[in-house]
Order: sequence, then structure tokens, then C-alpha cells
Amino acid sequence: DLAALMAPPQGGRAGGPPAGGAPGGQPPAVTATSEKLADGVYRIAGGYNALAVEFADHIVVYEIGPQNEARAQANLAEIRRVIPNKPIRYGIVSHHHFDHTSGLPAVVAEGITLVMHENNKAFFEKALSAPRTLAPDAIAKSGKKPVIEGMRDRRVFQDATRTLEILEMKGLPHVDGLLVAWLPKEKILAFADMYNAGPLNAPPNTTFHLATQIMLENLKRMNVDYERVVSVHAPNPDRPITRAEIEAFNPKTN
Repeated sequence: DLAALMAPPQGGRAGGPPAGGAPGGQPPAVTATSEKLADGVYRIAGGYNALAVEFADHIVVYEIGPQNEARAQANLAEIRRVIPNKPIRYGIVSHHHFDHTSGLPAVVAEGITLVMHENNKAFFEKALSAPRTLAPDAIAKSGKKPVIEGMRDRRVFQDATRTLEILEMKGLPHVDGLLVAWLPKEKILAFADMYNAGPLNAPPNTTFHLATQIMLENLKRMNVDYERVVSVHAPNPDRPITRAEIEAFNPKTN
């Protein structure tokens, strides 16, 4: 049962509900919050961060199905609250790891088109179309089939109001085919897993981090001009992240 392969562990650090929970064995309710970054651009937070981008007649979301169905559903509800009366048409999958895709059944059930790296398209078409016999989910209830579009290198979403670019990070040892989102006008970059911000007032970093360096080299190669950053994995405590912080983090960039 391919559907069962995508089910997240219960109580795991990658998105399952914590041990214990509310009285009666019920896990705490999953909620999402939002932060306006620019007109029509929102960071959706509560678990893993997502980026919601408003176009003239629809919405595109980066990091569309992280953690589990409850997280994905909470994120979608918050997006529709802050950007009402427009359909969520496209959802970008940053990469294939289970903690970033275990919420995808809830997204497919909504009829949202998934955009992911071409490497992953065949597997997710099969997994998200498989019978949900061991662990029925939102797909089983909806009867929907996945609509998936693959991409490589760069894909541009654009209308008269806005441009959003989805870019492939090449050469990463962590994962092949990781995608980031870039808003050129707003100078906002959203990404997963290549730089995880440390705690406040941490001492200066003196260690070279390969993933961060490869990200910076990819962004330079693709002429990505950005100032603010949305990391799928938020720092603890949560705080804004900037380009200057990331570049200062890796000694080799200086």
C-alpha cells in the first residue's frame, strides 16, 4: 500500500502529534497563523512554514503539504481566511522527504495542482493514486485523483499583478531536486532544509556548512536578489531571517 508509505509517524519530530495531548487521548487542535510580508504575500506558520502568494484570480502556495493532513488543512484554512474568494490553484512541493509531503492527501482532496521536481512526479502520481486500504485519508473520502506537474531548473508564475519564480537548487547532498520560491519584486526567498537559523545571541559560526554554501552558489548562479527569507523550519524562538544573516553564517562566502 503506497499510501501507507506516506503516513507520518505518530508522535515523531517530523510532524506527528506530540505524546500525551488533550484529555481523553485526543491530540491538541492543529492551528495556523499568518504574517503579512507584502501586499498579497503571507507567511503561514504554526508548524512548518508555508508561503502563500496572491495573483489576480488565484493563489499559489509554496510548501503545500508538510507534516500531516491536519497541518495541511490548517494551513489551507488560514490561507483562505487571509486571501478570501480566490482558489488555491497551485501548490509547490519543496522536496520529497516525508515530513514535507505527508500532508499531500489533504491537498489532493481539495483539487489543487501539485508542482514538484520532475524526479518525484512518477512516484507521487502512483502513491497518491493508490487505494487507501490500510490508512484511509482525505483522498479516500474525496475520490479525487492527483494532478501533478513536474519541473526542472525554473518555472515562472506571472500575471499583471505579480511574478513568482520556482527554482531548482542543484548539487545538494541532502536531496536531489529541492525547489525554492522567489518573489523578485518583493525580494523574498522561501526555502527548506538548506539553512536552519540558530538561537538568538548565538556565538558567531566558524564552521563551513556545505548545504548553505551550495544554496548560496545556486542563488548567485541564477541571479536571485533577495533580502528577506522564509525558512520552512522556523528558528526557535521564531524571528525574521535575512540574506545578511545567511551569508555571514558561512565563512566561505566572505
